[in-house]
Order: sequence, then C-alpha cells, then structure tokens
Amino acid sequence: MDEKNRSNLIEQLAMSMGAVTDAQVRLDQTRYDSSTGTMYCNGVKFSKNVVDDALNYFRRAQAQANASGSREMQNIGVYYQIAVECILMMENGQNNTGGEKK
Repeated sequence: MDEKNRSNLIEQLAMSMGAVTDAQVRLDQTRYDSSTGTMYCNGVKFSKNVVDDALNYFRRAQAQANASGSREMQNIGVYYQIAVECILMMENGQNNTGGEKK
C-alpha cells in the first residue's frame, strides 16, 4: 500500500471513530467548547478534568496567598483570583462583566 492510500485509510478510520479534521477545528486558535468542557489553547487540547484541576489549583493558591499575612502574597492572590474568575466566566459562557458566579 502506498503512502497516500495509507494516509487516507488512517484518516478515514480516525473520522469513523469521531475524530475531526484540521479543517473542522483549528487547534492553534484558543477557544472553549462548552458542550464538552474542552479548552483548545495554542495547539493543545485540555479536557474538562484538566480545566477543573486548574480551577481548583488557583482557588487553593489564592486561599494560601490570602492567608499568608504577607502583603506581597496577598497582592499575588489577586492574580489567582483573576484566573479563577476567568475560568468561571469561560465555563459559564460569559464574555462581559456582572455575571453570576458558580
């Protein structure tokens, strides 16, 4: 079997298993698929579990920074708060201010 036929066969098998072609999804574009909870960022696909892990990480880091008593760490806690809010906005499909939190 020549290389072109082999490549076509592999692509057809992948499509039959639910894969999408590059024409259907541009992985280099950052976007969030709310139907699956998947985030595509600079060519990398992050599952809902990974996004949830990131949210939990930033929540813990924010709590630790705020509890430290250090003014510098509390200032850093603001950055973690921003990350938490951005993930929540993304998950809730919000692109403006004044939205509800989870």
